[in-house]
Amino acid sequence: MKDITFYDLNFNRLYILPQFAINKGYISAYTRKDFNDVGTLEIVFIDNDLKKIIIHHRDNLMIEWNGFWGLLSAYRDEPKGVRLTGESLNGILKRIVIPSTATTLTGNVEALAYNALKASAPWLKRAVAKGFNTDVNYSSDTYKQADVYISELLKLDNAGYEIKADITNKQFVFEVLESKESNLLLSTNNLNAYEFSEVYINRTIAHGGWYPKKQNDETVWTYITLDSSLTGVFKKDVVLKATTASEAKQELKAMVADAETELKTRNVSFGVDYKLGDIVRVQNNDIASKKRITSVIMSQENGYIENPIFSEVE
Repeated sequence: MKDITFYDLNFNRLYILPQFAINKGYISAYTRKDFNDVGTLEIVFIDNDLKKIIIHHRDNLMIEWNGFWGLLSAYRDEPKGVRLTGESLNGILKRIVIPSTATTLTGNVEALAYNALKASAPWLKRAVAKGFNTDVNYSSDTYKQADVYISELLKLDNAGYEIKADITNKQFVFEVLESKESNLLLSTNNLNAYEFSEVYINRTIAHGGWYPKKQNDETVWTYITLDSSLTGVFKKDVVLKATTASEAKQELKAMVADAETELKTRNVSFGVDYKLGDIVRVQNNDIASKKRITSVIMSQENGYIENPIFSEVE
């Protein structure tokens, strides 16, 4: 299996860690890439030389494994080795703040995202445009971390994003990802999927909420709902963080139930047969439906496993 390579944020290679053998190397590796969010990583290893490098570069360390690029967030000594945890390179957006917009922005999500990042992070290179052609309206009345701003914006057109490391030119590249239909069918009959699981969580769902609206130098608590047909016990109201009607609507739109399908794959490979954002057909118990690939987990411990995660197609 692939080695794990460590870099500083200037793209200088610091160390190469092979898989565990003869009391040295990595014992396990776990990464999760998300279509429109910040993924995660976790690595357990034994290597005193690498431990010294991590202590020295702990706030500015990049990790690459099997095509996954990540940033170190924390490390801890454990009886079986050192455990590293972090996030995907998408976490760089957490280092950027995007100011509020003076007016409602109109345009395709790709152009709006690039423009926002160009103003706040000119060091982040723009990938070749894919040509999104659906215009959306987006506004932000407060300063936001770029990961929140970009995620909210791209959801308006079912798009995602990825930050890549360009080793040759020593720069970070921001790319907007499309969501496209694929002919791939994942099923046990096709011998390319197994161990299906369905998850539904409604803890985060809300139908209406109250937000503090500024009016004549006073704060007036105002109610907003996205579905006025729901009443009584069938309606869930919450207190919102928003301070304007537009932000309140966006906050409520994000408060939906989580419905995911998870499975393990065989005879297909991430990046070759499928990618983040693909809309594929998933067949379980003779029921086939279209689902969007929103995450993919790649792990190595007792063998290599790829584990896509799917959401419902709206």
